[in-house]
Amino acid sequence: MISDLLPFGSGEQAVILAPKLREQLEVDFFCFSRGDQCGPTSASTGEWYEYEIGKRNWIGALRYLHRCLRKNRYDLVHTWDRRSTELVRWALLTAGRSARSAVWIEQLEDTPSKGALRAISGLPNPRATFAETWLAATAQRVEVLALPLAVPCPLQNKSFRSTLDLPPDVKLIGTVCPLEARHGLKHLIWCLDQLKCVRADVRLAIWGTGSQATPLRRYARHVGVDDWIFWMDPKRDVRSEMASLDLYWHAPRSVSTPSALVAALLLGLPTIAPTFAATRDLCSTWPTILKTVAWGARDEISRQTHQWLENGLPTTDGASAAAWCESHSPSAIAQEYARTYTRLLRA
Repeated sequence: MISDLLPFGSGEQAVILAPKLREQLEVDFFCFSRGDQCGPTSASTGEWYEYEIGKRNWIGALRYLHRCLRKNRYDLVHTWDRRSTELVRWALLTAGRSARSAVWIEQLEDTPSKGALRAISGLPNPRATFAETWLAATAQRVEVLALPLAVPCPLQNKSFRSTLDLPPDVKLIGTVCPLEARHGLKHLIWCLDQLKCVRADVRLAIWGTGSQATPLRRYARHVGVDDWIFWMDPKRDVRSEMASLDLYWHAPRSVSTPSALVAALLLGLPTIAPTFAATRDLCSTWPTILKTVAWGARDEISRQTHQWLENGLPTTDGASAAAWCESHSPSAIAQEYARTYTRLLRA
């Protein structure tokens, strides 16, 4: 299992599943981490190899991975994100025939982009892809299963508000979003400006990092809401801090079920998210607290948020959520992955 450890990303899913997979299979976990992309989680069992890439040291990571693949002769290699997939592609090219007997699976990233997975001509390609049906067909690869989500237990830590020194009457909205232009954070910043025209009791906490951090902060200052935004480091214990929120806004459109959105729903937070396949499924479990709108529908996000704040925030029945969590527990999802691994190795 090879991954870059992104908060709320597929790499974090790999960390959650690794101890449970270890109960059924011999699993080694390789984490290619960067300082701005490391979460607080870690695998507690099995072999754990971590390589700090830094900003430019991808050649060192490639050499490290090359040595590991030649030495251990794995039966199956699973890459959990685009960076790791490209590292394995180059490592297999240089490792020789002795390292190519393993089944290679790649995990598609949480993005609807159709052009992100084009193979480099002449380099080895994965044998199978974990993906939604339409994206697997677009990539001309084998569908193994829809991306299942392993859900850790929600945390109930209410101390985050005190660190922000917020008055009790101020409502705190939160979002976990990469600071990249394509994920739609600008829409949420604009919504905050619309709310600022009619309310004085709203603030927004943003957990994220990315190449567009400086332009997005500049945009918030230009709109006039930078003093209402708390820019938070995603390396913090985000799940714990989210328990202090009053509402949650979800910006990115995803191929699979987004972990950050589910974490907010498990905490019982009224949530507004873009309409896509995963959120339509989640609406059946959380019909009262999850509102879906068209992606980028700024006016609708602002209107629904203002309506909730005026009429009182909705609550949800925890029975359906408990059943959903049981079916998405790390143990249940690890068994599904293990069955798929075994089927591929026997094919």
